Amino acid sequence: MGFIGSILSGSKLISAIVGGVVAPLTIIHPLLAAGWFSGLCEAKFRKVRQSDIKNLAHIESFRDLWNNNIFRILLVVIGTNLGVSIATLVILPSKVFIPLFMKIFGG
Repeated sequence: MGFIGSILSGSKLISAIVGGVVAPLTIIHPLLAAGWFSGLCEAKFRKVRQSDIKNLAHIESFRDLWNNNIFRILLVVIGTNLGVSIATLVILPSKVFIPLFMKIFGG
């Protein structure tokens, strides 16, 4: 789901692949997030210019945001993290908690 969240947020293909590959590993440690790795990879492709920083104060439409590299990198981070969070909330109950309760309480 990290891959899908990254693609839906408008990332490059390599950034989405990184988010998808790293997502299962980031569940192990709570201080790591797949979006950080995906955003770091996206930052390699979308160079932040000084004009991007200056234009943040003068944004008037969504098109202005979409053309700003800082916003696009942050959007990739958020999209990847949301995708991984949704996948975790769907997978953990069905693959971990329910079998554990069935084993403990029988059934």
